[in-house]
Amino acid sequence: MKSAGIDGIKQPVQGLWLARHRDANAWYHIYPVAQSEYVSLLHVVRHKKASQDIPKVKYHLYKSTCLVFDLLKIFITGFKVLLKHEIRFIVTFNPVPWGSVAWILARLFRKPIILGFIGADFNYYLKNTKWKYFLVYASRHSSIITVTGYNMKEYFLKLGINAERIFVYPHCVKDEFFVDPLNENRKYDVITVCNLIPRKRVQDIILAIHLLKQEAKVVNLCIVGDGQDRLMLENLAREKDVLDLVHFLGWQYDVLPFLKQSKIYVQASSAEGFSISLIEGLAAGLIPITTKVGSEGDHIKDGYNGFFFEVGDYAGLAKLIEFSLLEENYSRIQQNVLKERDYFRTKNAIQICDQIIERITQVK
Repeated sequence: MKSAGIDGIKQPVQGLWLARHRDANAWYHIYPVAQSEYVSLLHVVRHKKASQDIPKVKYHLYKSTCLVFDLLKIFITGFKVLLKHEIRFIVTFNPVPWGSVAWILARLFRKPIILGFIGADFNYYLKNTKWKYFLVYASRHSSIITVTGYNMKEYFLKLGINAERIFVYPHCVKDEFFVDPLNENRKYDVITVCNLIPRKRVQDIILAIHLLKQEAKVVNLCIVGDGQDRLMLENLAREKDVLDLVHFLGWQYDVLPFLKQSKIYVQASSAEGFSISLIEGLAAGLIPITTKVGSEGDHIKDGYNGFFFEVGDYAGLAKLIEFSLLEENYSRIQQNVLKERDYFRTKNAIQICDQIIERITQVK
């Protein structure tokens, strides 16, 4: 049972966080767990520290080289932490491949585990690859499953997993993103923040800007990010004669200044879990226009606090951008965004972590 003091007061426990997100996202996943009132210290096994300091965290770092050796290093490092410290639970994300290592360690040491599904883990590995057999087995033999939204939760319920073991984990962003938006004199009409890779389909946004220009509507697009598609996207913008309207800013450590200078956040992806960058845009008061390919529908109501368009439908996207930029429409939709955005504050994520950790540490 969970430890208690001499007066029966529950005492915080130590946990192990073992995963490897993209560096830009690590803070968002570690912080709420570490700040739970039921955690005295969270041991984090990772190749580097998160972008900002997190109270109640002790890092156990390994030198990253390549995938195979990194998997071995994360296993050995986690194994040593479990031997040396009184760990009461393990939490992990990305079951393929990092979470699988955490799950194996949990089985070896007989520790409760929180197994988190986000993005490609659910939409690709669980549904479309042979990994699904292991992931279904691991899910059924994990203490808690966390998901990004209710559609994902329904999938696990159909696998026969008890609803009390499935939590919708609220993605959160730093409080600094919850700014009071100033709509005057913004430099960019539209922004997208992402890796420039095929499934993000940034070309659809550029094509929408091109269609609007053909109708004599000047719309400035800000693209924050880098990746394998950048040269193709730059060539496309040049070919469509919108290079003067499409601003490639590359990878940026701090995206908030660019969100403050933008009005609409567009996500054109063909597959997502629930994008942190989209949530940052919502927190900053931008109107979201997005494909409905992950858990977006749990938080965005079409026509109320944002809009949906079909994957690849850049003509439909152009119409939604044009509609949203009309002053009366923009003001109405943005007010609804501001009403709903508090869900993504860190305090809400911490409260959910409190519930999860209180439950998991009571498991014998």
